[in-house]
Amino acid sequence: MSQGFTKGVPIDTDVTLSANSNLLVPSQYAVKTYVTSELATNAVVPTRTIATTAPLTGGGDLSANRTLAITQATTSTNGYLSSTDWSTFNGRQTSPWQYRLSSRWYTPSNNALAIGSSPNVANSIRFSPVIIDRDITITQLGIAVVTIAGAATTARVGIYTNNASTNQPQTRLVDSGTLALDSTGTKTATGLSVSLTKGLYWFAYFSNASTGTIASIANLNLPDVIGVGASLQLGIITGYTQSLAYTTLPATASGFSNILSGASSYCVFYYY
Repeated sequence: MSQGFTKGVPIDTDVTLSANSNLLVPSQYAVKTYVTSELATNAVVPTRTIATTAPLTGGGDLSANRTLAITQATTSTNGYLSSTDWSTFNGRQTSPWQYRLSSRWYTPSNNALAIGSSPNVANSIRFSPVIIDRDITITQLGIAVVTIAGAATTARVGIYTNNASTNQPQTRLVDSGTLALDSTGTKTATGLSVSLTKGLYWFAYFSNASTGTIASIANLNLPDVIGVGASLQLGIITGYTQSLAYTTLPATASGFSNILSGASSYCVFYYY
């Protein structure tokens, strides 16, 4: 057995011990030199710091032990949410919509007391607001034809995103394709997969018919998300129309006219 001066040489030169072996043990000087070199090259120096940004606290240099922490949030300070506050927050009831079950048809209203009927207006898209209170995936859209329109008349229904700066329809998410209006009853678009997160959306109804009626709900049963800036006696704005020669629903909605609260809106049913 002899002393070696080169770091990294194995102590046993024959790890299988298949024959007589030579042991090579680093000298004290070699170990000390190696450790000193490693410390000088790779050691974390006390002047290095850990920076924290509120609400995290406890940063500083490494000259002492550091404990990172976060304070509890208050009405004026960011921080963590306590279990008590979370239970309070999670237990709040925000809307009757959260009780809606899947695999059923629904109207775009949370208090549609009655279903009426409204006449078709050709070449005019009618947009109605709908609030989605939880994440859903719509698989069907539908309308109910109350009285028939002319032969070969059809309608399209769709869903648009909301422009948050104007509370107006913006981008088309789905176009149902044509639904026949020349016979009464339920007309549905199936095989859809429209994923909606919580928020405000717009349902659209578009037809080439000038006769016949469609099931509708009073605009007073729609969510009041637009309001009015003046002339309160004229009523609240509850939706929009867009004039357009009948075709597919446009990718982007534009050119709106106001619908006031005294009118009714075609009822675009949805299923998820």
